[in-house]
Amino acid sequence: PLPKPLSRHAAAVSGTTIIVTGGYDGDAVQSQVYMATMASDGLWPWSSGNLPYPVEYHQAVVFENKLWILGGRKNEQTEYADVFSYSLAMSTIPTTESWSEENPLPVSLHRMAAIPSNRVKPGIYIAGGIHDGELRDALYYAVRIDALLYLPLIRVSR
Repeated sequence: PLPKPLSRHAAAVSGTTIIVTGGYDGDAVQSQVYMATMASDGLWPWSSGNLPYPVEYHQAVVFENKLWILGGRKNEQTEYADVFSYSLAMSTIPTTESWSEENPLPVSLHRMAAIPSNRVKPGIYIAGGIHDGELRDALYYAVRIDALLYLPLIRVSR
């Protein structure tokens, strides 16, 4: 089980390590990062670190040996466009100071899906999400050129 009950969190996998970030514990939005090694006999004990700040409804992805935290919110009034990365090559648990601030999303965004890809245009693809109470279209976060591009909608006849 997780170190504590959580909802509204994000998770990612790097090799044999499962990473759980942020979320809501029933009382408050969290800033913890939990990491555990997956093995054939289950999970090894959880280690705990910190995000730059408390966040829920965000996304966590592993891309180019970094853990990326995208968007999210702190509460109904505070939404984030921030993007942070943490180098997984450091082999330590992240502290608040060990995160690098990356170029932000063009708008605050939460409750979206994010998928890393090394195909065609390497980067992080973001699908949907909510900004200021409205649903959004797909985005492409181009990690290598530090830019964010909107993908054109491709219509397919059926």
